[in-house]
Amino acid sequence: MGITLNKDGNIEVNKSMETSVPGLYALGDATGGWMLIHASSSMGITAAENAMGKMSTLLFHLVPPGIWTFPEVGAVGLSEDEAEKQGIDIEIGDFPYSINGLAMARGEVDGALKIVSDSRYAEIPGVHIVGVNATELIPGAVLAIQLEATVRELSRSMCVHPTFSEAVVDAAQEAENWALYLPRR
Repeated sequence: MGITLNKDGNIEVNKSMETSVPGLYALGDATGGWMLIHASSSMGITAAENAMGKMSTLLFHLVPPGIWTFPEVGAVGLSEDEAEKQGIDIEIGDFPYSINGLAMARGEVDGALKIVSDSRYAEIPGVHIVGVNATELIPGAVLAIQLEATVRELSRSMCVHPTFSEAVVDAAQEAENWALYLPRR
């Protein structure tokens, strides 16, 4: 059929999930990558919309992997190293679970949240969480990146207290160098 494969032998698709054959779409595990069901579902929606004539794209950098270990791991976007390799001058906001109110109350203080931000424009290229509920917290980071929120905006958002989600705001404040609950640098 003339379908192009990528270097790993999987079907190559563009952001519209279209293969090298116009009007032919592929998704899910056949395309390689993370092979996650939530990615496949989004790929399916994108492919179906395009097959019906709607111009739709999938933002692959917003696919969040999750690891359901103890503690959990959730991530989206670029790591610190990946951002630096792309020439981004970064600021890091680290916030440990050990000083999060709900984590202390529940005795689940193992973990931390890291926000990678662009020091010039305050854009957020990546968020990484290791700790209880990491896979529940990462969708908020996906939304922030998708909506192009800056770390400045995120640092001023409000969360119910006590919640694990407060750590997202606290890490953003740390990236801005004014986290209320961390010693000053």
